[in-house]
Amino acid sequence: GTISSAAEKDSYTFTASADDGIIIRVRKTSGTLNAYFDLYAPTNTLIQSGNQINRKLTENGTYRIDVRDQANTATGNYILLEIGDCSLIG
Repeated sequence: GTISSAAEKDSYTFTASADDGIIIRVRKTSGTLNAYFDLYAPTNTLIQSGNQINRKLTENGTYRIDVRDQANTATGNYILLEIGDCSLIG
């Protein structure tokens, strides 16, 4: 993906079940971007932020990942990796 302007975010969704395990990682591939993401529960509650998480999900439903620059000031390209019992939808 690409963050081409300050404060831009790219959103992705996936459907999962309670007790599904997931690993999410985001890495910069170019630019000055400090690749970071926020993971939101189906209730739109922020679960965790970072550049990598490894956790068990606690709810059934559609989760959202917002990829951004950590300080919302830099731009660049990134790769988002998701490994788990669920499917990522861009």
